[in-house]
Amino acid sequence: MVNASGKYAVQIGDGSCLSPASDTVYVSVVAAPAKPIITVTGNPTICGSGSVDLSGPAGFEYTWSNGATTQNITVSTSGVYYLMVKTSGDNCPSLPSDPVVVTVLTPPCGGGGTNQAPNISTNPFGTQIEGQLAVDLTQVVDDPDGNIDFSTLRVINNETARGVAAIVDASYFLQIDYSGNPFSGVDRVTLEVCDLALACVQQVVDIDVVGEVKIYNGLTPDGDGYNDFMVIKYVDVVEGASENKVTIFNRWGDAVWDISNYNNTDRVFIGESNDGKELPSGTYFYKIELSNGKTYRGTSH
Repeated sequence: MVNASGKYAVQIGDGSCLSPASDTVYVSVVAAPAKPIITVTGNPTICGSGSVDLSGPAGFEYTWSNGATTQNITVSTSGVYYLMVKTSGDNCPSLPSDPVVVTVLTPPCGGGGTNQAPNISTNPFGTQIEGQLAVDLTQVVDDPDGNIDFSTLRVINNETARGVAAIVDASYFLQIDYSGNPFSGVDRVTLEVCDLALACVQQVVDIDVVGEVKIYNGLTPDGDGYNDFMVIKYVDVVEGASENKVTIFNRWGDAVWDISNYNNTDRVFIGESNDGKELPSGTYFYKIELSNGKTYRGTSH
């Protein structure tokens, strides 16, 4: 048995006399292509007159189980579909691919009776200010007929009511990144999903964006643009934070500076007392009172 490429000839003999060599036979062993993987575009469970696209890898000759010989086929009938490929000019096909089962259902596709559209929960989502929201939508949608088509999940206009990009990824997670969009309050997103009978529903879902102010207490007021004043991050976006009172105390507990409606622009602590005199270097204490009832205390240095 020959299992390697090469030139082969044979001689025969009786132990004392050897015949001339036969004509040379050239053997070429061609490796079969790897078992192909079928790419499925669409839902292989079809309700009514729909279809699903099946695609093989590029660069081969194709033999589908239904007799087709193109790289891509569109299927609209129930069946088990598989694919073999071979390199052009060779006669050595691959092993068959893993099968794809296509099922075509008769509407309403939900087990009889009148088909009902899916439902989307109205329970609000939640995230932090400038946070990243990821919600498994398979847990917030359902269908009374059991024929929901998760592949139809989408965000209307691909953005929230505040204009932040929103997508449904390949795992059916709603993904929203609020980085660079500092605000607090309620945003909204409109979701849509359909079932296999093509009954669709849209639902507006609230997104609660919450958070607290963050105090950056390092202070080097030398005019270089870095740490020139005490920063109260999100003071302009947290509900009830823009109306505030900030008081700075020295280490003996004396108030040396205070202001209402601190805003990180022109109403800020720059290391000076109320009368405009530069305060000595050292540790100071702040008290920040917000109109929403929250109070923050800490040190500034």
